[in-house]
Amino acid sequence: MQTGPGNAASNYLTNDHAQDTATGNHQQHGMINIRARNPVAGETGGADSRSAAISTLRDLGVTVKEVEMDSLRHYDATNRTLQLSNRATPQTQVFQLLLQVALLRQNKLLEATLDFARFNSAEARAIAKIGLANYFAGAALMPYGRFLAAARDCRHDLELLATR
Repeated sequence: MQTGPGNAASNYLTNDHAQDTATGNHQQHGMINIRARNPVAGETGGADSRSAAISTLRDLGVTVKEVEMDSLRHYDATNRTLQLSNRATPQTQVFQLLLQVALLRQNKLLEATLDFARFNSAEARAIAKIGLANYFAGAALMPYGRFLAAARDCRHDLELLATR
């Protein structure tokens, strides 16, 4: 479950690539290019992604614990502790770990993106921030390498690709 501090997967998104992605410059720096820089996270969606997320959180000074609780996750910012429900499936736990990575590691990008939206209430902004962090977690789990290979195999025929 633990990985060393030099794990390449601890760099989920670099800010320059994430900024390009958030501002729509995904033709040049899309998620496929981000995946190429980080082959561990998302390709298996399992143990590698979990280890990478825990390593990233550890590098940020966060301790991860599995505990008996009703909610899926709880982050204590004061103690820098992330608690995950031991009742949650392993896939749900990985998603929750990646959600926390987004909230901590990409907070400036999330906030800058939210600034463009000019929400009328703090509550609406907070909900949108969780939505963006969820998008990050989902994107980090996508098997981009396998998808790209399949797209190339069928010469980018979307109808054929959809049947795979």
